[in-house]
Amino acid sequence: MKKLLIVLTILSSNLTLFSQFDHVWTLISQNNYTAAIDELKILSEQPETAVDAGALGIMISELGMKVDGNLQLMKNLVANTDTPSPYLFSLYRSSGLTNDFDLDNPERKKFIEDLLKSPKVNESMKTSFHYVLAYHSTFAYEDAERLSHYNSMSAITDWQFTGLFDNTSGSGHNKSYGPLAHPEPEAVFYSKKNAEIAWFTPGYTDFDPWNIFRTMLPGSQGVVYAQTFLDNPTEQEVLLSAGAEGAIKIWVNDLLVLDIEEEQRTELDYYNSLLTLPAGKNRVLVQISFTNMSSYPNFMVRLLNKDTYKPINNIKSTTEYAKYNSVSDTKFSNFVPHFGETYFEEKIKLDSTNIIDYLLLSKCYSRAKKNNEAIKVLELGKKIDPSNVLLNLELINNYSKLNDRTALLFQLEDMRQINPNLLFLKIYDYNIAKENQNYDLANTLLLDLKSELGEKSIEYLDYQIDMRSAKSEYQELIDLIDQ
Repeated sequence: MKKLLIVLTILSSNLTLFSQFDHVWTLISQNNYTAAIDELKILSEQPETAVDAGALGIMISELGMKVDGNLQLMKNLVANTDTPSPYLFSLYRSSGLTNDFDLDNPERKKFIEDLLKSPKVNESMKTSFHYVLAYHSTFAYEDAERLSHYNSMSAITDWQFTGLFDNTSGSGHNKSYGPLAHPEPEAVFYSKKNAEIAWFTPGYTDFDPWNIFRTMLPGSQGVVYAQTFLDNPTEQEVLLSAGAEGAIKIWVNDLLVLDIEEEQRTELDYYNSLLTLPAGKNRVLVQISFTNMSSYPNFMVRLLNKDTYKPINNIKSTTEYAKYNSVSDTKFSNFVPHFGETYFEEKIKLDSTNIIDYLLLSKCYSRAKKNNEAIKVLELGKKIDPSNVLLNLELINNYSKLNDRTALLFQLEDMRQINPNLLFLKIYDYNIAKENQNYDLANTLLLDLKSELGEKSIEYLDYQIDMRSAKSEYQELIDLIDQ
């Protein structure tokens, strides 16, 4: 009898929560986003609804760029869950968190600094917060702060490079160009222009833990190799964590521990290979292959504790060549999926009715440029609610990133059926009119944006500058910039 009462209590509680969110979804389906946000703000103050209310409130408010309360929504979310990190990862660039790396608001900066101290936030997310704070310090001319945050990330920064090798149409990812077999400093290779090249150590570094090599190895396509040598005092289990833009391979002591052939753009610690690293000298070799699909090829590698994501600090790296352990001494265990993806995948398995989890999982996939996976998840969500504005908006974002124009146009028309007055549709129509040099229509749409964004808003001013530039109205352009 006691167990039955507990079950009935839980069911009653869940029904109450569902009814509260059902009303919010009804308001959203009626395009009454303001009322929905107001209700979500109230729900975010209640412990039992704060997490989903915070996440949904942040996503729905960005439809109309009314984002003033989103930082508080995120604060309420974090305060009411023991596992905030998957939500922080999914909504990382949102106005509820980093605001696309704009930390000019002191309250936002302090919130992120507080997250660094929180025992609930995992070490991988803390490292990403160090990076956004370093980014902010760069533009605030706070060099000591910037270096301090970079150093706190504990990324490997001692690398030798060689390249570029040919990667026409992505064909170079699985070719053998020689660097795997020849780590020695006197090794000679032949570039895609058939010039003799060798391993080299950059003479200058800006201390950014992301290894950005396009300035020293320029090209729109190619294969680049980077190697470092590790001094490990004792055999230990290591989570080799990497992030990259481009296709990536990583070898440890010539053992392949990561092979991603599709060009992706991930955040730090996205690829995680669990291995046993032998004592002594060890070589890590990274291969990045890229085409014009990757706008900014780069990579980052960190060595972490598999349970805590904390850096393993007793392993030292150097660019100096040394004879290293063999393949047979190195044991690869398994690939560890990203915590954000696994968290929401498991939530959906437990409860396949919560649309919020589909949205958050799709955002995790999108952050790794896994747009096709994001689309599959969103389509599953649409089986629950075909006319859901947020699911359809995320589909548009993912089709756009895939440059799938046909699917994008169909999805845009679906969205017009849901709500033809959405701000982003007006922005899209304005951009199309401008690109087609239909300036009369573009000016009419610009006036509509003026009423939406506000005459004095930076966003509206940017669109005005954009229009004057497109029409070569240079004096008017100068007058606008002077404003």
